[in-house]
Amino acid sequence: MKDNKDRNEVLAAVKEDGNALEYADESLKKDKEIVMAAVKQDGWALEYADESLKKDKEIVMAAVTQDEWCTPLFFADTSLKKDKEIVMVAVKTSGSKSLKNADDSLLKDKEIFMAAFKQDGFALDYADESLKKNKEIVMAAVKQDGWALEYADESLKKNKEIVMAAVKEDGNALEYADESLKKDKEIVMAAVKQDGYALRFADESLKKNKEIVMAAVKEDSLALDFADESLQKDKEFADFMSKNPHLMFKIPDIDSNEVLAIISGENLCVNEFTIDEKDINTTEKIKDFFSDPEDLGFRFTKGLGLEVYDCPIERLMLGTLSDNNENKLSSVDVEIQLDSDHELDIDITNVKNIGQDEFPQLPATPIKGQILLTYYFIAQDAIYELKIFKKDAETGENIKICIEVEPSWMGAVANNTETAEFEFTLQSTGASYDHMVIISFDDGKCIECDSEHEEIIKSISEYLISKRVFN
Repeated sequence: MKDNKDRNEVLAAVKEDGNALEYADESLKKDKEIVMAAVKQDGWALEYADESLKKDKEIVMAAVTQDEWCTPLFFADTSLKKDKEIVMVAVKTSGSKSLKNADDSLLKDKEIFMAAFKQDGFALDYADESLKKNKEIVMAAVKQDGWALEYADESLKKNKEIVMAAVKEDGNALEYADESLKKDKEIVMAAVKQDGYALRFADESLKKNKEIVMAAVKEDSLALDFADESLQKDKEFADFMSKNPHLMFKIPDIDSNEVLAIISGENLCVNEFTIDEKDINTTEKIKDFFSDPEDLGFRFTKGLGLEVYDCPIERLMLGTLSDNNENKLSSVDVEIQLDSDHELDIDITNVKNIGQDEFPQLPATPIKGQILLTYYFIAQDAIYELKIFKKDAETGENIKICIEVEPSWMGAVANNTETAEFEFTLQSTGASYDHMVIISFDDGKCIECDSEHEEIIKSISEYLISKRVFN
């Protein structure tokens, strides 16, 4: 707009882009017609309204009704965050994230949460403790998302009906069940039939149960990693595996001069992207950049044109490098399991630190005018095969190997390594968790936050405002 004091010009501007209200003269930010037009075009524009209109129920209702993606309730006056009608509409429009901004008094409201659970069982996380003890409420949450069992009161984690509903929706919800139900054959069977990998959360006694294990392995062959070794001697289980060779973890033949081991731990998985400040230095630009208008996938980002966690660089988190020796681990974060033919100790504490190579290094400072986004997550149950070519492998001595590592902000990370003495290669990984992003600015400032688009927008915009580069 050319003249931010011209009412007609401002009104026309906000009808086209609600966030143009940011540049209107202060007197016009008090104009109800202008502000109404702005929030109807974009609910986020409520941020720029005069405080008097943030108390106006009609204005706030229009804002929370319009915006499905963000949570305009954040900008509403405290009095309206207590208004059940406003909050109910906000929850129905933009989901459980609106509950972050609702008054505590409404976090005890059963009707509001029942509405929230239609979209997101994880809304249970925001509920008052009294609702987390309510069987009807918790049942509705876990039926929508089994993992919501995590937020239920401990008393309901012992309730077989609740837990059964949770594991039928997501077998891995077994992780949050009471220990007594992890011993319940019916519960565990339901869990592994939904996701065989849920066997890892079962009581040890049921990891010996061939019926349970066979059901788990049928659903996911990787579940075999969690079966008790005693089943190897069970004829019926052996017959089952022999009739289903595709389910068996393939271990290559080894000769008498080779030692085979499995190293298990967690992989650190990372992707990095550099963006220009000028591309996200207004409300309109940043919301458009961090959007997924077509719902194209997990963390799809329009401005990058891809899913930010797709095809990451991943490395095994091997351990912590010594402060006194960059080629020595002071602690080891993996488990080593030898094949049954050898009784040896394998020492991996001596490493070859190759410094920064392909794996991203933090903290990092981008060039002036740019922002670095480092998205990362942890992939659990990473399985690596270690094959050692050792002529004296049968002598009973300890074996030392030197795996190549790179330093990272989470310790020493190891890549596939092949030498004349050994081969170290990734075989498989399990489920992922802790999807985070580290935002690095050109002045050295770093912010770590959840990788939800809303959280990234908030973190970047607040900091760019403090730098006076957010228009």
